[in-house]
Amino acid sequence: MSLTFAHRQATSSELRANLALSGLTPATVERELGLSHEQFETLIDMTMQAKPHEVWLLRDFLELAVREAGREPAPYSVLTPEMREAARRWFSRSRRPGG
Repeated sequence: MSLTFAHRQATSSELRANLALSGLTPATVERELGLSHEQFETLIDMTMQAKPHEVWLLRDFLELAVREAGREPAPYSVLTPEMREAARRWFSRSRRPGG
């Protein structure tokens, strides 16, 4: 699964929106997911070095955190439930980020 530059930009904006809605700080997310600050920045910026399975884990973590904060998550244009099935075919099950 390869994302275009526009897809990566949109996904980064959507991840950042959900980070804001969650009320969590980057440091909290890093600690909870076992990420270094550099790993977190790579994922939230959706750079070419971002590992797809780690992006999905961040996406799911933020979506859950937003719901636990009593809010509705911002929708994703690329990381949709339908794309999750395609991603499962492309990528094997993964470990936790940083693990």
